[in-house]
Amino acid sequence: MKNRLSLLLVAGAIAMPALADAPKSEWSLYGTLVTELNNTKVSGSNTAAYDLASRNRFTCSTSNVGLKGSMQATPDIKVIWQLESSVGIDGDAPSTWAGRNTALGLETKFGTVLAGSWDTPYKDVVMKMGPVPASLVSDVSIITTPGFRTIGTVTATKPAGNSGDAIFNRRQGNSIQYWSPAFQGFQAKLMYSMNEGKAANSAAVQTNPTLLSGTVSYNNKALGLTVIYAFEQHNDYFGLSQMNLGQTLAATASSNETVLGKGGVNSKDTGNMLAVYWALPTKTRICAVVEQLKYTTDNPTNASAPVGNTVPANAATGNLAAAEYKRTAWYVIASQEIDAHKVWAGFGMAGKGTLKDESGAKVAGEFGAKQYTLGYAYSLTKGVSLYANIYGVINDENATYSPMPPVAGGAAGASGTIGQNGDTRGFGGGLLYKF
Repeated sequence: MKNRLSLLLVAGAIAMPALADAPKSEWSLYGTLVTELNNTKVSGSNTAAYDLASRNRFTCSTSNVGLKGSMQATPDIKVIWQLESSVGIDGDAPSTWAGRNTALGLETKFGTVLAGSWDTPYKDVVMKMGPVPASLVSDVSIITTPGFRTIGTVTATKPAGNSGDAIFNRRQGNSIQYWSPAFQGFQAKLMYSMNEGKAANSAAVQTNPTLLSGTVSYNNKALGLTVIYAFEQHNDYFGLSQMNLGQTLAATASSNETVLGKGGVNSKDTGNMLAVYWALPTKTRICAVVEQLKYTTDNPTNASAPVGNTVPANAATGNLAAAEYKRTAWYVIASQEIDAHKVWAGFGMAGKGTLKDESGAKVAGEFGAKQYTLGYAYSLTKGVSLYANIYGVINDENATYSPMPPVAGGAAGASGTIGQNGDTRGFGGGLLYKF
């Protein structure tokens, strides 16, 4: 017995210096869980078949659970990591392990570098505007999307050949990003997504899809003011080829499911955004954003050139052969806290946009929309709130914007059932638990 005790003491003495020199590490569990019940409908579509009758639904918005941690590798370098997963409380949305912000990186006095799948800096700007974290119907739906039956948000590693290729609300994989340290209130963030989707052929002209996203921000803590400029560019994502009109431009014409522009040799899609957040001492918070999206395609397939302001009813491919689409949008939302209570109101407009064919001629159409939201939340305790809201998206004559999630589209939702001029209205509420 004495011999065994002696051996244990010797082993412990040997191990103690090693334990003392072990890198300091820490980790934590976090999450946001939302159960949201609402009633919603679509009405007023140019083609009545696109209207959707009033229905009740249960969504979990962007519920998630994650693990994150760090290890002090050297006195000047910290290894950081995060694994975040979606949680489909309602049974509809996917519960995907590490399907949300997930990365491995290094943190130093010169800044932070992350590699993995993460929200783009551009997306991060609008994610901070919402009055209730993770409630999609309370968030802005007409910014970062051009409408045209595109989905509201996307997680992707490269072009996928669907409407997500036209979206600027992205969680981007195959990416590396750098966050600078804050200096005198200024900070920069830059993300680059690799060209793993590059065409395999050796032709002189080939697709080479890349994504670049970045922000420059200024924060004045004394004033409670933050100003952010964001830029994002998609090369060879061919966003125009994934935009669907929902029907032809003429309200009385038969439906063709016309897309704006197929084919093309190369493409460049860009987003420019300016946002202001202002938190006042009265616990009033005001957020405003203005954005311009522009989509261009070189030499689109001219299968069905527009005639007047419509597409021929016998168009075989339903291709408008558009070479450019540009639109400007803005949104303002204000909230007020009074003890455990919070109220908010938001309103914004997406401009009608300018659509051009390859010759530069404009194609007539009203592609704009308006969005509104009104809401109330009561905080039961820190991290737990009950809330209620009223929301809607009102489309112009030829527009097909949709809130998130759309009436029949799931969590992120392809708004493939929205017809031109179809207006979505809804009301409801939910329970939020953030830990």
